[in-house]
Amino acid sequence: MLSSLKSQDTSKVFTTLASIATSAILVRTIYEVRRHFFTSNYKSSPYFSRRKTIIIEEHKEDDLLNKEFQAVDTYLVNEVSSSVSRLKVRKDEDMKRLVTNLEINEEIVDIFKNVEARWRLILKHEMSDQGRHAKFMKSYELTFNKKHEQMVLNSYLPYIMERGKAIREESKVIKLYPVDFESGVSEYTFNFDHPITFETLAVDSELKKAVLDDLNTFMNAEEYYRNSSKKWKRCYLIYGPPGTGKSSLTAAMANHLKYDIYDLDVSEFDKNPDYLERWLIPGLPSRTVVVVEDIDCTIKPQNQGEKKVKVSDILKQLRLCAGDGQIVVFTTNHIDMLDPELLTPDLMNMHIHMPYCTISAFNQIAFNHFNISHHILFEEIEGLIKKVGVTLAEISGELLKSSDAEVSLQGLIKFLHNKIAKYDKFKA
Repeated sequence: MLSSLKSQDTSKVFTTLASIATSAILVRTIYEVRRHFFTSNYKSSPYFSRRKTIIIEEHKEDDLLNKEFQAVDTYLVNEVSSSVSRLKVRKDEDMKRLVTNLEINEEIVDIFKNVEARWRLILKHEMSDQGRHAKFMKSYELTFNKKHEQMVLNSYLPYIMERGKAIREESKVIKLYPVDFESGVSEYTFNFDHPITFETLAVDSELKKAVLDDLNTFMNAEEYYRNSSKKWKRCYLIYGPPGTGKSSLTAAMANHLKYDIYDLDVSEFDKNPDYLERWLIPGLPSRTVVVVEDIDCTIKPQNQGEKKVKVSDILKQLRLCAGDGQIVVFTTNHIDMLDPELLTPDLMNMHIHMPYCTISAFNQIAFNHFNISHHILFEEIEGLIKKVGVTLAEISGELLKSSDAEVSLQGLIKFLHNKIAKYDKFKA
């Protein structure tokens, strides 16, 4: 809640309520504005007569955390805190690093467009339930010259909201939520600490660029989807042999988007087929990655036709119920086992084939392991890779056997020769 304070009278206080719509970012939040006029010692002070104060409280009237307070808190301690002599340090479970907080009554000065803004963190004591329970409320006081009020409301505060949000997203800890059809979303969540990014992802460079471009285009197309009366969501089918990097690609997508992951187990779908549509999918948050791995494993050989229909039902329900900005990822080792209906562009927006290791993928793996871009053995290894299908997992496993690049690469050459020999013997 934003409150506006002008000055205070030691004997008389007059309060006026007004509503302020600060910007598109702050719309829907109604702030109470109070003006207190001071007399006595303050009345004659030109400084106080020119100042205006806005208060941003930690919680709203329904006791929910005020996102505006959170944004201000994040912005001040990350962007402006160098001017403060005392800070508190704590661990935020939703952020990767330690975060700092201002001390109560500590003042911090920020300059925005050559305008001075003074912030102070205060603690207010209130009594509730007919005075039986004490309640403590944190709030930020923002004081500035009143002639800059419109700039503060229309430019400065919206800027802080955006910067605070961006800082939290940059440091966000991605959560992994296991989901099954018996118990729904698990109460036990995990920090998703997978370090993979599109920069370190060991897949063909052209494929990597195509996926990254598609993701970025989708994320920037929210307005287009809304104007076209379409749901803002995207569905990917990632397919290829085991060990070719399907899970790594999914992890890189989540890390790039800073999206939490909901890992959906569909093996028990037939036990509760209505649960997905009625309860589970509508309850998943927007801007998340919903993952259904190995959908071919839901197909039982003795009853393939029936299972194919059910996989199709799962996909259709996911597509219909997915939230705004949601990414749905299906993976499979055997695309030929899927119903052709699942492969249409209307259902699977993008098909991503993860092949056996390519030259560019090997170069990335070698760089990831040993921080090298060239080696005398690369040419021989690249020639062998062209002769036999080898997975990223197999190559990575060989390179992990030694921290010495020369030893590991020699071991990889031996492994590839053996693999080619086995392949030639099998063909014969």
